[in-house]
Amino acid sequence: MPPRVRGGAAIKSLFAKHFFVYAMVIVMGFAVLGGVFMYQVNRFTAQEKLSLLDKTVTQAISSVESYATNAAAGLTGSVYIFGVEVILDPEPKLIENLTKLAVDSEGHIFVADSTGHYLYISSWEYGCRRQSQGVIPQEAVDEIIADGKYDTRASDFYGNLSGACYVQGQGIYLGGRLVAMIFAAVPPSSFLNHNLAQTFMLITMIVLFVVLIVTIVVVRGLFRPLSQMAGVARSFVRGDFSARVPL
Repeated sequence: MPPRVRGGAAIKSLFAKHFFVYAMVIVMGFAVLGGVFMYQVNRFTAQEKLSLLDKTVTQAISSVESYATNAAAGLTGSVYIFGVEVILDPEPKLIENLTKLAVDSEGHIFVADSTGHYLYISSWEYGCRRQSQGVIPQEAVDEIIADGKYDTRASDFYGNLSGACYVQGQGIYLGGRLVAMIFAAVPPSSFLNHNLAQTFMLITMIVLFVVLIVTIVVVRGLFRPLSQMAGVARSFVRGDFSARVPL
């Protein structure tokens, strides 16, 4: 008597082989495409962040220069207009501008005097606050004094940041004299990268699920004629020669 054909086991074996091959092709293809895609996204993001950093530094310098000019001109204190006291204080506007710049760049802005002592620190998380203590790292101060700027680089700003950021600095001069320093830091990545990675993983899982369904359908379609032939063969063994395989 010929051996009994185990249709269920054969289907499972054939399904596993097909699904493994399809899944490996899909995963490898997505890995290559995903790697190229994320490389291009990170490259674009880096260029965008560096451009944003330049813009942030330029605008922060403009705000601090305006504040310093008004303070030097004595545009502080208060005046009476039509009997109403009007406070002439440029500092709130400076704090507002620095806060907005930090929020827009998702980064940090450090304002220091000509010796490197902190005047203001603005963060996208905590806003802008006046500082009475703390100093800019001496290496950064020396570079500003020597070159007038602190070239863009990726660092934690000598431990002043929680992680690596793109950092850029520049000196502020009034009447040819260094009066303040501006440093801005923006993270190298953004929430966009994180969302893209999550979206990419979700798409991969959906595609693998579709591959699973397609594999089940294909394997069953391939195995159905074999199952029918095996059933006819068992009928022949039992002496029933009337069984036929439908075409």
